[in-house]
Amino acid sequence: IEESIVAGFGRSYYQTWQNALAAKLSGIELELRKNLSFIPAKYGFVNMNTNLTLSSSEVNAPDSSSLYIVAEGNSAPDIVKIFNRVTDKTRPLQGQSNLVFNFSMNYKTPSGLDLNLVYNTFSRRLVALSGDVAGSYWELPFHSLNFVTKKKFGSFSLSFRIKNLINDNVVIAHDFNGK
Repeated sequence: IEESIVAGFGRSYYQTWQNALAAKLSGIELELRKNLSFIPAKYGFVNMNTNLTLSSSEVNAPDSSSLYIVAEGNSAPDIVKIFNRVTDKTRPLQGQSNLVFNFSMNYKTPSGLDLNLVYNTFSRRLVALSGDVAGSYWELPFHSLNFVTKKKFGSFSLSFRIKNLINDNVVIAHDFNGK
């Protein structure tokens, strides 16, 4: 099920969801976890984790979608069959990046302090379908570096996190008629 934005009348639009006719997804994920033993165990443990996912997806979209519209005064929705003007009938699966990369370093002390530095990035991915309104919406690659710390005090714990340390921007772009 994928989100689709369909033109209404004038400048209005409908946000709806549609099923694809068929889809294919293939890929591979590689993961590495390593305990780095350069710090003596009495001071804690340092771990490195990384994974890389490479994938390919293809969705075949239908020519029409069913919109459920609740008109004022009606208790049941009217079902309206509309033509789907999405320009790419064959496209990647919504939300699927061809590349996802994660890396983290973790330091745990015997006293219950946990420090984590986490990096994540991905290739562009389809957010919402639309050929009518402004073109399909794509999230462009984003680089995220986050810091998370947690301290345990018996059965109680205190957490602190800082997100997006490199201050990268989330960018949603339109792809209208292949542009």
